[in-house]
Amino acid sequence: MEQSNPFEMDRVTHQRYMALFDLERWYHALEDLTAQTRIVPICRQEAEALADVYRRRWSVGQPSMGVEEQDRVLRDLMPRVDEAIGMIETECVFGRLSTRSPKDVGQNAEDHPDAVAICMTELVRVGGAMASPSDQLKAGLRTSGALMRVQNANQTVQLLGASERTYTDLVRALVDEDVEWSMAIILREWQDLDLGDEYRCVVCGGQVTAILQYNDLCFYPHVYQSIGEVAESILGWYRDCLQPRLPYSHCIVDVWHPPNGQPRLIEINPFGPGTGIPFTASWGGLRRELQGGKDVFGDLGSSSDPELDDPHEGVWYTTQKFGITMVRVAMAPPAHVTQEYVDALMPLLAPTRHQCLGHQETIAGASGESEEPPTSCKSEGGACSIS
Repeated sequence: MEQSNPFEMDRVTHQRYMALFDLERWYHALEDLTAQTRIVPICRQEAEALADVYRRRWSVGQPSMGVEEQDRVLRDLMPRVDEAIGMIETECVFGRLSTRSPKDVGQNAEDHPDAVAICMTELVRVGGAMASPSDQLKAGLRTSGALMRVQNANQTVQLLGASERTYTDLVRALVDEDVEWSMAIILREWQDLDLGDEYRCVVCGGQVTAILQYNDLCFYPHVYQSIGEVAESILGWYRDCLQPRLPYSHCIVDVWHPPNGQPRLIEINPFGPGTGIPFTASWGGLRRELQGGKDVFGDLGSSSDPELDDPHEGVWYTTQKFGITMVRVAMAPPAHVTQEYVDALMPLLAPTRHQCLGHQETIAGASGESEEPPTSCKSEGGACSIS
């Protein structure tokens, strides 16, 4: 199925194709290249209980089981999650599902009791309430990352139960009885990863055809200045370490490349619809390029793909060096990332900005005295640990 055309699959076939890239399908073959991970398979009843946590928290739909039954099911699940967390050699772990992470938690102040406090610390880091919209968005994204840091099973359940992304995936899996059940909770070694150091690499026919800055909404000066060295480093790592063992011919590989560090595999995603491509609204206008200039699946025809209107023309730096089709990163803050855009994307920022501004005004009137903003987290390396 991995060789089939993902752009022409029916719904059931596409769901089966997507499941081929779930983390538990490839982790054991590549575990030395990525973060230490433990996998906790869950049954349908446990998935229903997790979905009900979301339904009750946000008053969405009708819970499928009573509160007592939900609590009983989760009590049986939690020891397995705690055992898995205890096997990972870090103080905290990153919790997610097989399918996707709960990275939408933290977009709103109501998502977590520490959301505003953590966001305030991150906002101060980038310049406070008067920081540019792009830098404010960096603070918001780092806050979302910090909120995915958990220490025990209860925190993991509450995290997954707060996320619309994980709820959507659970419901889709529960109703789709034509697809084999394979859902799991994934616990991964916590790593202080800044989104500016993450790259989305397109692999087609076993070859890297594009290296793209993952977060296309922000400008990272160090990324723009070092992209040549980073691209060469990623390609060398792919050729020497990943390519000989990669179990897919066509896929999207997310790579972490910290400054002055070595590439590390984050995850592997399906090639085609369902996986976003930075700097473009859809696969349509760039698909031939992302396939290395080839009609791999025989469905592009003789004419070139229609060009998409690019509202960000002139903002992105693109090169065809290094023997691949495209390397693309932001070379300036995106013009469309305005204050209005950022506040709509991440509503958490508006109340945090207001609180931060009031705190700064208090400090300014305190006869030159300085103090740290009130917060319930300690921040290191662009990520927060919740105390």
